[in-house]
This record gives sequence, structure tokens and C-alpha cells, in this order.
Amino acid sequence: MTASPSSGIKGSSISIEGKGFVASSPVDYRTYTVDIKYAGENVAATRIDRWGSFKATFNVPVGASPGSTNLITATVRSLSMQASTSHMVPGR
Repeated sequence: MTASPSSGIKGSSISIEGKGFVASSPVDYRTYTVDIKYAGENVAATRIDRWGSFKATFNVPVGASPGSTNLITATVRSLSMQASTSHMVPGR
């Protein structure tokens, strides 16, 4: 999973992209949703496509501390599959 940009101030936009996840299947109507958290705070949810990839965009939470490095996690609902990356909020 990657985050772009890898650093940004609180309130700024981040895009994340994940690959290699379990694929959704339109044939048997099976879809998988990924829950995205930034430093433990729910920030987005999106569906995995039929190739096992997902994309999401959200804003850095206003509670993010300047000078901190925060974990972004993506967890597939109802499965134990998870990926993570880090994002830095620059200091003042």
C-alpha cells in the first residue's frame, strides 16, 4: 500500500492505493470493502476491484500532531487481511 504524498499538514488530502488484495467477483456477487484508518481514526472505506486493488482519498485528520509520523491501515472487512504505510505531518 502506498500513500501520496508521504507527508502533509493536517487537513491536506492524501490518496492511497493498495494492490494484491483479495479480488471482488461480480460473477458470484462477492465484494470486499476496505476500512481505512489514520492513526487509529476511521477516515475512509472503499471497495476492492476485481483485480484485488483499491484507491481512496481522504484528508489528514485535524487532530494529527505536527512533527508526528502516523500509521495508515487498510483492513478488509470480515477477513484478517491488512496492509499499512506511514504518513508524516511536518513540524512547525
